Amino acid sequence: MCVLLSLKLKQEEMINKHCVLITAYKDSRLINRIISQLPEDFGKFVHIDKKSDISETDINADVVLKQHKIYWGGLSSI
Repeated sequence: MCVLLSLKLKQEEMINKHCVLITAYKDSRLINRIISQLPEDFGKFVHIDKKSDISETDINADVVLKQHKIYWGGLSSI
């Protein structure tokens, strides 16, 4: 998964960069508040649960994906 995410950013942007991975289901406003508090040079990756009402365009991150259904406590959340 990280390999797929890193392909969306330029290779030189990924060298020695800290990244934050967020799995989200609801409250896009809170997710954006959290992202806005992160340092500018951090990579910000968000996966939105496919069952969620949040749109990929609602989130202000480097990479936003909505590809998989996540069942909390199950293997799909890993």
